[in-house]
Amino acid sequence: MLGRRSTPRRSERVRDLAYLAFVHTLPCVALNVPGHRCAGPIEADHMGPRPLGRKADARTAAPICQLGHIQRTDFSGPFRVFDQDAVRRFLADSIASTQAAWERR
Repeated sequence: MLGRRSTPRRSERVRDLAYLAFVHTLPCVALNVPGHRCAGPIEADHMGPRPLGRKADARTAAPICQLGHIQRTDFSGPFRVFDQDAVRRFLADSIASTQAAWERR
């Protein structure tokens, strides 16, 4: 057919509600960031790779407080001094520690 897309419009990201519910029970991953003070409820921050304008797979979410989530995405607060390598390490470590906690549950 003319005009049909060869790929779907929506990303086929993994959605795992049990994993996301578990993430909300964990402490904030930004607790070890110098200068960070937790504020607000724990949120599931989708930290993994994703297409522009989309959320990452649920299995790449990590727990972070509301303030830390805002500061991380805005590169403000204690995250303003992070260079690209530090951000990548923080994201990878956060995802890995959350997935390890999920496996230990």
